[in-house]
Amino acid sequence: MQSQRLRTYPKRNYHIVLSDNSFWDRFLVYGASVCSIGKTSTATCTSGSKFISGGYNLTSWYGSEGRNAPDSAYPTTTGFVVVPPGSFEGCVRAVALCSKL
Repeated sequence: MQSQRLRTYPKRNYHIVLSDNSFWDRFLVYGASVCSIGKTSTATCTSGSKFISGGYNLTSWYGSEGRNAPDSAYPTTTGFVVVPPGSFEGCVRAVALCSKL
């Protein structure tokens, strides 16, 4: 069974999950959870790594309109960006899959 370590960088608002399997050298980076209009959650791969793929987590969902998906989500050259629902009824965070160079 593969083990994982979770490193937290609270001032940088992201978490990194590192795999002990050095063959793959891939890891996840999480952006901050955001709920407000005009805010974005960005998961950026660290220096010395490259962006492979991305997505988002729905971190909170409330209200009656059923807006449980982000207004937009898109990749960048170094990570992934997600914009929360515009009605204040959901919170999201970006996730990036990165690989060591």
